[in-house]
Amino acid sequence: MMIRSACWNITGVNGLLKIQEMKHFIRQYDLQICTVVDTKVRRLKASAITQMFAVGLSLAMNHHVCGIGRIWLGWDSEEVILDDLSMEEQIIHCEATSRVNGLKSFLSSVYRNNVEILRRRLLDRLLELSSSLQAASWAVLGYCNTLRSPLEILVHDLE
Repeated sequence: MMIRSACWNITGVNGLLKIQEMKHFIRQYDLQICTVVDTKVRRLKASAITQMFAVGLSLAMNHHVCGIGRIWLGWDSEEVILDDLSMEEQIIHCEATSRVNGLKSFLSSVYRNNVEILRRRLLDRLLELSSSLQAASWAVLGYCNTLRSPLEILVHDLE
């Protein structure tokens, strides 16, 4: 059995209705790992909000590297072990292991910044991760903002 995971871009999770939707979403799909991006919740409010929807989940948030907490990663620690958790402004990366069958895979939760130079850094980091993971199973979950014009397309040598 694979690890059940999902990502939800939920702009502004400060309202009770959104919190209830998130709680329902996690239960409905019986998620073991859930990434929530674009939260726009400041660090001081984050714990109060996560206590309302993430009961029973372990949490990692990138507030210490991104003031408005763009990425929240929740997981059921009774079913999944997360190791080697690293947090950056646009990515939380880890190795996930199922407690049921020992299946291992890597997970990168992403929220791409609109600023071109920062988007370039994210792409470079993902390429760096992909070369270090080699043949391992890897899921990249998240949100990459749309481009405002064709001139914003990043061309990158993938060879």
